[in-house]
Amino acid sequence: MACFSRYFCLALLCSCFYSHRLSATEIGFDFDAYLGARVSLDRGGQGLYQYPDSRGATTELSPYFSVYPSLSMDADISDTLEILARWEPGELAYSDSKLTLGGRKPLNILREEWGFRELKARLHSGSGIELTLGKQDLELAHGLIYDNAGLGMTMVIGPTDTGDMLISFESWAVFPDGAFMPYRTEQGYECNFETGNCTSGDMRIPSKKSWLVSSLLRLEPSPFESVEIFGAVFSDRGGEFNSLLKPMLEEQAMVGLAQHPYLKDIAVMYLEGNQEPSRGDMLYLGASGKQVLGFGVLRYSLVMGAGAIEIHLPKLVRGPKLVTVKARTKVTGYALDFSAEFPLFEWLGITPFFTFMSGDTGAFSAKGTENLGVFIAPSARVYRTNLFFEGGLNQSYLTRQATAAGLAGKGVVAGGLSLEASFFEELDLDVKAAALGAHRPSAITGGRYYGTELDVELHYSPIPGLELGLETDLLVEGRFLEKPANVFRVMLGMDWNL
Repeated sequence: MACFSRYFCLALLCSCFYSHRLSATEIGFDFDAYLGARVSLDRGGQGLYQYPDSRGATTELSPYFSVYPSLSMDADISDTLEILARWEPGELAYSDSKLTLGGRKPLNILREEWGFRELKARLHSGSGIELTLGKQDLELAHGLIYDNAGLGMTMVIGPTDTGDMLISFESWAVFPDGAFMPYRTEQGYECNFETGNCTSGDMRIPSKKSWLVSSLLRLEPSPFESVEIFGAVFSDRGGEFNSLLKPMLEEQAMVGLAQHPYLKDIAVMYLEGNQEPSRGDMLYLGASGKQVLGFGVLRYSLVMGAGAIEIHLPKLVRGPKLVTVKARTKVTGYALDFSAEFPLFEWLGITPFFTFMSGDTGAFSAKGTENLGVFIAPSARVYRTNLFFEGGLNQSYLTRQATAAGLAGKGVVAGGLSLEASFFEELDLDVKAAALGAHRPSAITGGRYYGTELDVELHYSPIPGLELGLETDLLVEGRFLEKPANVFRVMLGMDWNL
């Protein structure tokens, strides 16, 4: 068990000891259970989407079956202590003759993460201070920077009523991957450049080498309006930057080693399973919030990220052969996300949206680039469309990881429209359409257009607690991709809150 996990258990025991006023009659328990199921049929092109951890698409029709269990317990131990546990191991899926849990081997994720999405103790004080220890769901900048379960500590002070508005302060320090063990096991490649051989198999990746610290000031002038001003620091000492820049480095290898097909394949496999420790620090500054505009509501997030990173990558030398070198570069990136919700009628609403994340065409070298202009984040998630952004019925099922904006770090320029209709209490319809482009052109094709996407979702609740869903999505890929195709998905879903 990780050292931090031992400290967390000790802190939990101390918390129980601290609540000296508890008695058997004061303890209150609340139990909840959830079961989700998904059946889908996918067909796609190259499976290149904004988030590389998605299961992607294939060139053939691909059936997909999954269930998603969740059990939660909320215990009010006393007036000052609350303990919450949510056992949610991930999506148990069967596809391509393989059974996975949260995108990994079931035994690995149960052994290393214990299946808990949240396991935390919350302490309340009479002076308006709240302290939470353990693994907990957190979000920053409406998901542009972070939307995941982190393991650590959060503190909230307030809110304080000034007469004109409510003011509160929030700060947290977490391990962003949320793992309890000091490592995680994933499948990957290990390459020996001397022999030219690559072997695949389970690889242990160090955990708790990266951390994320954030502070946020929240102003609430009304119950329907808020402004959040924040700063955050993400420090990587384990390998997060290797993962998030992997698509960009693979593209660089395919272009730079085009005259050496054998070495190109080895370089791509090396990058696919690269577990060399990367290093780097990123500072984020920004603001997010919501504002009433006439009869509509504007939601926004603006973020600037700057820092420096160091990663390992393959280099072609005389022979020809490959060697591993370190690449260092400065990073400066920007991101913004806007949406405006307008109720046209009591049963119909419309939401235009726009998302921008900066990208870059710069290549890494042993000397490093002067500055890499791509927006990178420790665990971002923005659910604007169902295929490119991996939203839809199973948007909460997917695992999160560090990401670089766009495909191969080329950024995102996306605009679209969402229609939400409620025909009667039990039936809802959501329709989304978006144009998806890159901030910078592809190094392979020179194209900037990812494609056009249309999504349709139908939600029906025949009885309280049970919701049935139907999702159909179509993405017509653009010239950014080497072989553009039509990607589509048909999914049936069931969500049952017991």
